[in-house]
Amino acid sequence: MPDVYLISGLGADQRIFQRLQLQRCRLHPVHWIRPLPGETMHAYAARLGEQIPVPDPVLIGMSFGGMMAIEISQIRAVKGIILISSVKSPHELPPYFQLLHIFPVHRWLPYGWLQALGSGPGQWLFGPETHVTCRLLKQIIRETDETFFRWAWQQVISWRMHTMACPCIQIHGDRDHMLPICFVKKPEHVIRGGTHLMVLDRADEINPLLQQVIDTCFASP
Repeated sequence: MPDVYLISGLGADQRIFQRLQLQRCRLHPVHWIRPLPGETMHAYAARLGEQIPVPDPVLIGMSFGGMMAIEISQIRAVKGIILISSVKSPHELPPYFQLLHIFPVHRWLPYGWLQALGSGPGQWLFGPETHVTCRLLKQIIRETDETFFRWAWQQVISWRMHTMACPCIQIHGDRDHMLPICFVKKPEHVIRGGTHLMVLDRADEINPLLQQVIDTCFASP
């Protein structure tokens, strides 16, 4: 039975995966840790990977967690990566993300303003489909650590290309406004109507798909 490690999106935690139900694998959440001053994404990934003691795990990464899963795969052997609402290279990030190099609002805006943006216009970017998901999103935004938030956004816009060291399967929604599918190059699976938070709102569709991918691609020794 494969060990599968779940890495959530920026500032989120294992609650984002609460509706995943996979029968033929062991699920383990990976918990974000506080970045050190000046720490690179690669160095952070090495520390985060200490929570993954088993050899050749499968990593499931959602959004920023998918990017971090790719970073971890550059440091240690993993059997495979499944990306949900994420990208497999910086070339799949929306070009307008680069505006943050010119206008680094994630660095200088008061954090309360950034949280308000996440709870207001951010609703369109994240695309919660139910009141329950909307409430959870607002709660996650309120609880996100400021240091981690500012650090993580800087890592996203500074991310550099890697050669994939393991198989990678990408599951993306065609209504993802945060990471629009038009910039994603040939995802293996497209969830029709799926938003950035489809791991919550479309879990009934994603659960059997994840199980199938793990069974067929990553279950063999």
